Amino acid sequence: MYFLPFGESQNTTLGKMMINKFPVGYAIVCGLALSLGCSFGSSKSGVKGSDAIFVDERDGHSYSVAILKDGRKWMLDNLDYESPASSYYADAETGEYGRLYPWNEAMNVCPEGWKLPSDTNWNEMIKFYGDASNSLMSERPEGQFERSKTAFLALQKIGFIKTFPGGKKYGYDFSSGGSRALFWSSTEAEGGFFTMDGEEFINENAIFYLFNNENGALYRNSNRKESLYSCRCVEE
Repeated sequence: MYFLPFGESQNTTLGKMMINKFPVGYAIVCGLALSLGCSFGSSKSGVKGSDAIFVDERDGHSYSVAILKDGRKWMLDNLDYESPASSYYADAETGEYGRLYPWNEAMNVCPEGWKLPSDTNWNEMIKFYGDASNSLMSERPEGQFERSKTAFLALQKIGFIKTFPGGKKYGYDFSSGGSRALFWSSTEAEGGFFTMDGEEFINENAIFYLFNNENGALYRNSNRKESLYSCRCVEE
């Protein structure tokens, strides 16, 4: 795994130089082009909003990444790694917004060294920018919806939802393409049921985060795991 400046290939002289010069796990921190000057630092340095490119060695796909205000490195693009049950929106052959995944596949689809963000990861990151309107609460704290709109705008401004949005799929039906982006978390939602023999507890739902382009708000909710949503990965 490696990080390159925007537009650089690993096969160029500059790309090879960067790979040889900086050890694995280091991010290239560069606000503009190299000719304008940039600095280099560890991915654990806490630099906020610094951009780089991550190349997935499994298929060669590249993703913009940045260290956000929570100090974690997040992908700024939707994951586009093919898995058996994944799909592009409306079964297109290619997808501008990445692939949609059922939860069980989303749990294991991120590249090595990355993971599907937990509910805690999502919540902690969003709190630095505002809040998420929590649809799982019977009564939401005062001002939470307004703070969710603040977070939506802030994350849109830094490019977190620059390819907006990928929609969703449930059963055979696609919906919300062009109006909503839905991202799985790795956290199961509370509730579920035991099998008839009482030996197995089945949890059907998992928590996701929804960016609604229609009202400019950000939500936390849960849905059935067989739904297909987008994935963002966060560095472990």
